[in-house]
Amino acid sequence: MPEVFVSYAHADNQVMVGRARGWVTTFADRLQKMVAQKPGGSGIKVWMDHRLEPQKAVDAALTERVGRAVCFLALMSPRYLESSWCREEMAGFVARHGGVAADRVFLVEMLPTERGTWHAGIQSITAMPFWSQAFEEPAPMTLGWPVPLETDSNYWHKLNELAHFLASQLKAGEHRVVEPVAVQRRVWIADPTDHVLDAWDDLAAAVRQQGGDVLPSASGQYPIAAEADFRSALGADLEGADLLVQLFGPHPGRKPAWAAAPLSRVQAEVAQAIAARRGVPYLAWRSPEVVLDAIASEDHRKLVTGSIACSFADLQSKVSAHLKALAATSGKPGPSVGAPTPGADAALTICVNADQPDRGLGEQVRDMLYDELGVDVNLAAPQTPDQSPALWRRDYEAQLQQSHGLVIVYGQAPPSWVQAQVQAAKKTLALARRGVWGAVLDGPPPGRPDHGVRSRSLMAIDCRAGLAREPLARFVDALRSDQVIAAGGVGRG
Repeated sequence: MPEVFVSYAHADNQVMVGRARGWVTTFADRLQKMVAQKPGGSGIKVWMDHRLEPQKAVDAALTERVGRAVCFLALMSPRYLESSWCREEMAGFVARHGGVAADRVFLVEMLPTERGTWHAGIQSITAMPFWSQAFEEPAPMTLGWPVPLETDSNYWHKLNELAHFLASQLKAGEHRVVEPVAVQRRVWIADPTDHVLDAWDDLAAAVRQQGGDVLPSASGQYPIAAEADFRSALGADLEGADLLVQLFGPHPGRKPAWAAAPLSRVQAEVAQAIAARRGVPYLAWRSPEVVLDAIASEDHRKLVTGSIACSFADLQSKVSAHLKALAATSGKPGPSVGAPTPGADAALTICVNADQPDRGLGEQVRDMLYDELGVDVNLAAPQTPDQSPALWRRDYEAQLQQSHGLVIVYGQAPPSWVQAQVQAAKKTLALARRGVWGAVLDGPPPGRPDHGVRSRSLMAIDCRAGLAREPLARFVDALRSDQVIAAGGVGRG
């Protein structure tokens, strides 16, 4: 029977007054029950030594137990790192399994620890944080301390995730593990604001369940006291990741003393610059419930404009598709400008631009692209009376940079407006895309003058009799077959 050895510090398992068991004992018991419920987990034994006492040496029997364990689960904490017998257990397991130890060691952080103080053989392993830290309460707190309640959803969510890893990694009765994760399957998820904390945890769990690594390993890990420390840690993660993801909520979040902008904007600006330089995709997401016009902060509204507005399940699917693509090209650099075109299943983001009189038609186009054709869509915001043309153009061009194609809606707007939008888009899309990059949708009412635009890169969509699915589907197919997605673009497959 495969056995998972639980290594812990005695100080972390003290029994509180009025309690029957300590935190570690409760954790191991709950984990055993959850593992048994997972496919392939019924034959896995989660084992811990209940006899351990402070200052007790690691005896021969315990050493033998460590030696025959298939996996090693370390409950990391400051007290764990101070313990000589915990260090001895870890060193013994790593020495026994050598280069494959990283595939057999699971790390759970009860409280934050310094990676540099870990055993050298495990410093590359991603730890699962079992602690939380609120901005208003800077002292970290172990989840489920001193005993988990039914309402401690974060504790149970992470315990379930860990049980899934163990059951997936081990097959009952077989002393082996799955193949190690390819180095390039690493996903950076920006440090979240309060409104997307749960989404951050859920996405991190989905990435890990697919065999990827998450950078950073937990939210709230970046040092924000000093700008140099923050940018150094952020840059290191961005340079090492192969997919960059940022989750936006309705509010910008906290702003450190050294910055003129919130951390959400600082991270976005750095991530976008590095994505463009390295040729890796950057996905910016918001829930459809985050309505742009309802965002109070103008700066945050501009930042969020252009992000993918889709369900969280759809976001997970997009990230999953990227991870599968990375796995298929293990050891090879990602595609860049001039690389093979995306296949039929590749994610596309299309910008829809409609003047104010055609706003209703633009919304119908957006909904048809998203609901019926499976495309991510951004409906460009019209210029407001208090917005300068230069400022609107800057925001619009930024939105185009995050898109793979453009639909210009021609309904009641004058032909000169259509021609101006084509010229504006050429500065962004035509320079970065090959083949068809846009379309002019000729909508009702019929009998209007010709808009006068002719281009082999623009597809004419005739919907003068009413919006129809087939002409839009042909445009989407053209993008998929002809489009070369620029390096750093959203949704690159």
